[in-house]
Amino acid sequence: MILEFNELSFAYNETDTIFKNLTKKIPYQRIGIIGNNGIGKTTLLNLIAGRQKYTGTINCSASTFLVDYDLEKYGAFTVAEFFDMLTSLASFNADTLYQLATKLQVDQFFTKKIRNLSKGTNKKIALLIAFASRCELLLIDEPFEAIDAASNQALLEILPSLNKELVIVSHDLAYLQQSVEQVYVMEGGTLNELSVHG
Repeated sequence: MILEFNELSFAYNETDTIFKNLTKKIPYQRIGIIGNNGIGKTTLLNLIAGRQKYTGTINCSASTFLVDYDLEKYGAFTVAEFFDMLTSLASFNADTLYQLATKLQVDQFFTKKIRNLSKGTNKKIALLIAFASRCELLLIDEPFEAIDAASNQALLEILPSLNKELVIVSHDLAYLQQSVEQVYVMEGGTLNELSVHG
């Protein structure tokens, strides 16, 4: 079990309640979450990561890493310089970073400054940072959007092979089904299991 919610409640204001007394045990290592726009899927990732205040409890058995696609503050670095900086830290695995950079075709941009890269390439770099993190649970919002088809196929190979727990929010059910053990539909302030094969 990676996650357990006990009477979780969160609202942005009096009329915009996302959760009200949600109690749910998640007995899977890798889950996907789908649901309509604006229903609170991204908010849920932020709650798990401790980025938002809430009432009730979220019990998480793992150290968490919330993927941040905004790399603007690193824009002056080349990709190689940025990776060198990361891999000097004990919290990142250099072998994983460089191996997966090749799979996601980021290695061809090593000499380029991050600020000059496309949105899709920046997104792939942000995902690589997460994959190389030594945190146990990755919280990933829409990993398959705004990147090329070949990189999406690479992600479908990488995600299930990672020795990590995953919570992935996506609108692409087919991709989710290939990446996780169980998909949940977020609706009405709760999470309902959806058959991965149905």
